[in-house]
Order: sequence, then structure tokens, then C-alpha cells
Amino acid sequence: MLAVTSGATTAGSLALAYKLLSWAEKSEPLSLPFAAASHWRFDALSFMFGAICGIALIFLAEVWFTVKWVILSWADRRAEQKPVALGRAGQKPLYKLC
Repeated sequence: MLAVTSGATTAGSLALAYKLLSWAEKSEPLSLPFAAASHWRFDALSFMFGAICGIALIFLAEVWFTVKWVILSWADRRAEQKPVALGRAGQKPLYKLC
């Protein structure tokens, strides 16, 4: 059954790719607004806003992951510091793992 579903998926993908390529071959090239030099204009305000937002997002992601790492490390360190249960004599542990 796996071979049938794999073949059907491959055939469907190839049919879609063929349709897309034949449509792209027949259609006219897109007229993009920046294709002509007279229509393109650099907007410094938009560029600066985008750069500042990108830097802020990277900074916030770094802070988020660093704080998460610190909290998890602190929790692991706290878990390792649990006291060992001692026997009646108070000198030997009740059990040994190694």
C-alpha cells in the first residue's frame, strides 16, 4: 500500500509542477514596480525603522533564551543540592547508587 500512495503523491506533484511550468511559460513577465529605474526610490525612514525593529527582535530573543538558560541551570543546581538521607548512625547513607 505504501508504494501506491507514494506513486500517487509523486504523480500528483509532477502534474502540479507541469501545470505551473506550462502556465509560467505562457504568461507575460511580471511588471514589478522596481523594474523601471524611475519608479524606484530608497526610503531611509523605512530602512531605519526596519533595521531598528530587526535589532530589537534579535536582542529580545537573546534575552529570552539567556534568561531561560539561567533559570534552568539554577533549577538543576538546586536539584543537585538535596541532602542525602542518612541512616540511624548518621554517618552512612541509607543507600548507594554506585
